[in-house]
Amino acid sequence: MVGFFGCRPRWSEDGKRLVFTGMEAGRQVFAVHDLEAGTSRKLCAIEPADGAADVVWDPAGAQWVVAEAVGSDDTTVRVYTLDWAGKTSEPHMIDVGTRSVMTMLHEPVVREGKVFLTGAQIIRLDLQTGDVSRGQEGNISVFPKNDGVGYVRGAGPLGATGAWEIGTVDPETMETTAWCERPDDCEWQIVPHPRFNPAGDRCAVVAMKGEKTIQLDRLEWAILILEKDRLISTIELGGSMAAGPVAWIDEVTICTTITRPGNGHDTLSVLETDFGGTVRHETELLQAPVNEQMLKNFGIGYPLNMPFFMEPAPSPDGSIIAFTTAKMPPLPDDLSGLLLVRRGESRRVDRLPFVFEDK
Repeated sequence: MVGFFGCRPRWSEDGKRLVFTGMEAGRQVFAVHDLEAGTSRKLCAIEPADGAADVVWDPAGAQWVVAEAVGSDDTTVRVYTLDWAGKTSEPHMIDVGTRSVMTMLHEPVVREGKVFLTGAQIIRLDLQTGDVSRGQEGNISVFPKNDGVGYVRGAGPLGATGAWEIGTVDPETMETTAWCERPDDCEWQIVPHPRFNPAGDRCAVVAMKGEKTIQLDRLEWAILILEKDRLISTIELGGSMAAGPVAWIDEVTICTTITRPGNGHDTLSVLETDFGGTVRHETELLQAPVNEQMLKNFGIGYPLNMPFFMEPAPSPDGSIIAFTTAKMPPLPDDLSGLLLVRRGESRRVDRLPFVFEDK
């Protein structure tokens, strides 16, 4: 099963354009959608056949940065830049010290012309000089923290009970500083995709608890809200389900993709909630037919991974939440595309098929 590579669309800073992974003739591509014109065009094809690539914005260079796994059993990640016209730069080839597809499970972070990757250790690439620096090793991964770099350490698999911590990485020295550690009385195990609110004083992260099992309904899920050195809210999510990475819509509202298994299909929805869990709104995105062969091959990993394949991307003004279906197991044409949830009273979901105009 292809991991969570480029599953979250990326907004331009002005909220007028949206870069996302799409499909063209059975192959994944990076494309851009113009909200005002209502049209999409292809930027470039994704080189790895399994789609193990991600794209993030580099404000310092006013360009996109693409990271791709060279091969499923290779240790090399290819990094290059991409402009709005689809022109690409010569790539940097980075040895990440582990399988490159494992690095792509964690999105790259770009700050001041430097790319931070999660490999056998934290890796920093200077886009201008090509210099590569290596930081701390161990069970640690990076994530974007407002204008800086965050890290999470100890986020473990199902059934894990060890310590975890969330903190910041100094972009220059690559030293880490803990911000919040797992409280002694906390039974929840977090997934390695935290997100800070725009002010940077609260962090949300999806968590689960339960023994290793092949039954989804024996797991419990929650969204944890953290402030420095303390857990302030536990938003428990009920029912047989799985939840994916969170995103902040504004200072008080967060969202996450959830999957609820059904008879022959899985229902994917976006859950919006305030950080206290008192106001919630769930909007259905689609009902995906169960891929029986993948379910047989991957067991509980199949429903657990489903919400990670469609990660939410709120617009800068919070009026739209965007999703792409390109990373999902194959869907019928009438279900696939770029999905835009309009956050009005009706929570309308617009589906834009993967149709691209010429450059």
